[in-house]
Amino acid sequence: MLYNRDKGYTLPDRMETVHGYTPTGKKIMGICNEVLHARGPNGKLVALKRPTSQLVVNTEQYKREMEALKKVRHRCVPHFVTGSDDVSPHIVTEWVEGVGMDAWLSQHMQEQPNVKKHREELRKSFLALYHAHFALRCAHRQGIQHNDVKPGNLHMTDRGAVLMDWGSSSKLGAEASPHYIGTPAYLSPESAGGDQTLPESDLYMLAATMYRICTGSLPHDVSNQGECLVQIMSGDIKPIRDRNPSMPREIADVCMGGLKLKPEDRTPLEEFGKQLRKFMRKLR
Repeated sequence: MLYNRDKGYTLPDRMETVHGYTPTGKKIMGICNEVLHARGPNGKLVALKRPTSQLVVNTEQYKREMEALKKVRHRCVPHFVTGSDDVSPHIVTEWVEGVGMDAWLSQHMQEQPNVKKHREELRKSFLALYHAHFALRCAHRQGIQHNDVKPGNLHMTDRGAVLMDWGSSSKLGAEASPHYIGTPAYLSPESAGGDQTLPESDLYMLAATMYRICTGSLPHDVSNQGECLVQIMSGDIKPIRDRNPSMPREIADVCMGGLKLKPEDRTPLEEFGKQLRKFMRKLR
C-alpha cells in the first residue's frame, strides 16, 4: 500500500497499465479480489489478480498464493509469472482459457447423471479430477496443500483441467485456520473441526467434488452453515447409489473411499487417481 498523510494507507490509483500490463477490458470479479485479462510487454496474455477494495487487503493471502505457485510447477497448475505481497499486492499468472467446472456441469449435466446417457460428460468430468489429483500430488511433494478444491476452482480447458486459486493454500500439517479453511460445502471433517490439515484433507475435497458429479448433489446440506459443519464432522454421508442407483458400484466405492471420516481410512490419493483412470477407460 501507499501512505498518504490525509487518506492513510491506500492502494495506488488505477492506471491504464497495471504493474506494466495492459488490461483488455475482460475481468472476473470476486468478493475481495478481481482478475484482469491483460497483455504483457511481450504480447502474451496473462491473468492479473489484485484486491477489489482499497480498504480490505489480505497481503498474507497473496504471500501464501505466490509461495504455492512458485513451488508447484505442473501443467495442471497456472504458471506463475510475477507478483508482490508488499506495496501493491498482485499476482500475475498465465491466462487459462476455459470455464469453471461448476458452470460446465450446469451446462452439460442439468439432470442427475446416467452412465448410458452422459457417458462423454462423465468421462470429461473424471478426467478433470484425474488432472487435479496430479496437481495435488505435485503440491504435496512440495509441502503445500490447496485447501479449497471444488468445482469452481477446477478450470476445464482444451489441455485438460487446471487447478486454480491457491489463495487458501498452506504448508502441510498446518493448524486449520479461517484464512485457509476452504469452502464449507467441500470441507473435510478435520478442517471443519479446526484440527490439523493433512494431504488427506485435499483428497476429501476432491472426493466431495466427485460426489457432486456422480449425484448432482453435495455430500451435505449447506442451507445452514452451522448444521453443515456438524454433518461434516459426524461423517454422515448418504451413499452415492442411494442418491443415484445408475452409478456403477465400483466408481461409487472409489468416491466414498475418499470421504471417510478419519483421514487414515481414506483411499490414498495415488490409488484414487488409478481407479479414476481405470473407470475412464471403460467410458471410451
